[in-house]
Amino acid sequence: MKKFEDRIDGGICITDNQAQIHLDPSEAYALWRWLSARKDAFQAHSFETQLELKIHLYQEDLGHLDELKAAIPDLHERGPIVKVLEAPLETVSERALQLLKDFQIEYHIHPLLEDDDTYAQG
Repeated sequence: MKKFEDRIDGGICITDNQAQIHLDPSEAYALWRWLSARKDAFQAHSFETQLELKIHLYQEDLGHLDELKAAIPDLHERGPIVKVLEAPLETVSERALQLLKDFQIEYHIHPLLEDDDTYAQG
């Protein structure tokens, strides 16, 4: 991850794990103009690879909704999670697990919560 720092002289310092670039004020301004001219292309590309946070807020946690919305301005409600169902694992067949995957229903196998046993709805 690159780190960007303002310099006292008005320039900028860009640091990566192996390299460090110092731009004087005129070079920083030229870079800003170049980036600004191409901002639409950069934004379009960034939306293609944008990661999203998905929150499952259950009935008992609804009291936190307003605070979460205030802290995350772009938070959008997609709909309520209606039911949480539980069953002893030994009673769940392979067919049932396959149906959960086919229907893209999120499930967790407790207590390990291993990646292979969790399907997160996309």
